Amino acid sequence: MKLELPKSVEFIFGYIRRSRQDIIREKKTDQDTLAEQRALMTSILNNIQENYGIPYTLKEEIRSGGDEIASRPVFSSILEELKNVKPKTAAIAVKDITRLGRGDPDQMGLVLKLFKRKCVYIITPYQIYNPLNPNDERILKFYMFMGNIELDMIKQRMKEARYTYARQGRHMGGAAAIPYGYRLDSYTQKLVPIPEQAEVVRRIFHLYVNERIGYNGISTILKKEQIPTPTGKRHWAPVVIRRILTNDAYIGTYRFRQTTKIDGEIQKVDEEEQIIVENAWEPIVDEEIFYKAQEILKENRNKPSVKLEFEPNVLAGLIVCSGCGKKMVRQYSVQYYTKKDGTKSKYEKEFMMCLDCSVYIKYWDIERSLIQILKDNIIEIKPDELKEKLRELIDFERVNNKKHSPQEQLNKVRTELERLEKQLDGITLMRASGEMDEDRYKRLREQVEEQIQEKKLYIEELSQQIENEGIEELDIENIQQEMATLLDYYENGNLSKKAKNELLRGIFDYVVLTKTGKGKFDLDVMFNPRIFYNSFLS
Repeated sequence: MKLELPKSVEFIFGYIRRSRQDIIREKKTDQDTLAEQRALMTSILNNIQENYGIPYTLKEEIRSGGDEIASRPVFSSILEELKNVKPKTAAIAVKDITRLGRGDPDQMGLVLKLFKRKCVYIITPYQIYNPLNPNDERILKFYMFMGNIELDMIKQRMKEARYTYARQGRHMGGAAAIPYGYRLDSYTQKLVPIPEQAEVVRRIFHLYVNERIGYNGISTILKKEQIPTPTGKRHWAPVVIRRILTNDAYIGTYRFRQTTKIDGEIQKVDEEEQIIVENAWEPIVDEEIFYKAQEILKENRNKPSVKLEFEPNVLAGLIVCSGCGKKMVRQYSVQYYTKKDGTKSKYEKEFMMCLDCSVYIKYWDIERSLIQILKDNIIEIKPDELKEKLRELIDFERVNNKKHSPQEQLNKVRTELERLEKQLDGITLMRASGEMDEDRYKRLREQVEEQIQEKKLYIEELSQQIENEGIEELDIENIQQEMATLLDYYENGNLSKKAKNELLRGIFDYVVLTKTGKGKFDLDVMFNPRIFYNSFLS
């Protein structure tokens, strides 16, 4: 079929991407649908070039990306280029109109407005559409907007179904919302304890309530016992411990609809408007120990912060006792002795102590150990070994470095994954309640499951990319040189105690001390990640 193009067209943007149906077909047939599209569109564009002499470029969206424009960087770049062309001089070629997207009316409205303002012709294998032609415009609107109405209706029914089943205590939050220690029974849609993880949860509550060990102490204990975190990592961040201690899911309470999205922003929902179901599933901890933990948490929050009116010492606020999780404090005393010859002798005692655990360690022994750790782990180690060691010494979940754009994308993909999992739950519920026939259910389920699998793979890739970039982008030798300079400055710079304290707290995120014998101890350190991304000396 010969396509008639207006003579004013000077350039064509070819655009290909996988649709949801393509992804399903690839899984069933193991075909490369993108290669099929590439061959089809190349043939059409070559034919146009031969007949009209119009140059083109063919751009590929490797991932389907969904219908959100922001999730399709290649399409976004084409739109940016189209903003700068003269009217009636550009066209965009696609396999079918839906490849342009079937997002919300606001987004697709902006695309259509751009096409009309610049009179961008849309080329498909069977027809060329002029956005200024009323008949063509109606067709474009139908495919770009109307295809989304059915999805909106399904979403609303799924939302109502989720609310109904949530009130019955069925878990509707998706896999990402399942607390550590539980798994989802797909038949009953109730949470079921995982014995090994449930025991870890009970131990965390026991250590916090009965042993009065704080977040850092519990984190150190779990790390030394090589118990993996909920995400499979070695390091238990204190915030994860706190999240477990405050989650009433562990006494069988289900909270649903705690947040809602308004104009793209996630907002908290007032408690009286949430869906709260008690005894929704088997508890892991009893209510007595859970509410005792909440009392301790409240006590700690209400403790007043005392402003220091004196210069802090070198290790002030830095050393944490592994026994109770509390900050250790300095004890200083002076004793005078009378020698046999009658002269007076002065003896100064200086310790870091934890009164609750009766731990006393010589103050300057700790400082010397910290300096040695800095030398052994950062300054005097081979660069390649340091690069690997940093994976354990830095908690990358806490790196707040905005130049890592993959992190923003990761957050978006996780939100999208959660939405898809809720959508899958809703489809299953609608089928179970008879609101959807079997064929429609299977078709929608396959589509959503494919998208879920794609998002999960993307999350794995992004997570690994973030960690790898976090390590690979570091100038290891420069870090070692700066640390050596910093250490020399610390030891020989005639600094005040306050300045030394600030330097140490800038280097170490926290330091947990464990007494191993009389005068003996181990230090478990976590370096402050920001020091590796921002020059401490600048």
